[in-house]
Amino acid sequence: MARFDGEVALVTGGARGIGLATVERLAAEGARVVACDLDIDADTDTDTNTDRVWFRRCDVRIEADVADLIAWCTREVGAVSVLVNSAGVNLTFDSTTMTSDEWDDAFAVDLKAAWLTAKHAVPAMRA
Repeated sequence: MARFDGEVALVTGGARGIGLATVERLAAEGARVVACDLDIDADTDTDTNTDRVWFRRCDVRIEADVADLIAWCTREVGAVSVLVNSAGVNLTFDSTTMTSDEWDDAFAVDLKAAWLTAKHAVPAMRA
């Protein structure tokens, strides 16, 4: 039996980099994985869903998008039992020229998104 058999994992930022590597590892270990990313339609290797991995577009900065994603996941795959908040923004701005909007956007992805996904996934995890 694989380590994550029977688990449903949600990985934010799952289209590339560390997020995609996490998706692949969880699936290899037996989890059913929903990977979400803002750029799911971009030129990535995430074009097809499998019987173990589903890629969904989601803007994790927007609560309605996150709520819809969790609802879809619960309905189509199962209740989330593993949550990996991998979405993030690399801040390459010069702090003296960075705008307030750029700051707010970066922290919406890096911090607010983790809270939003937990807010909507944890109730089913507790149950």
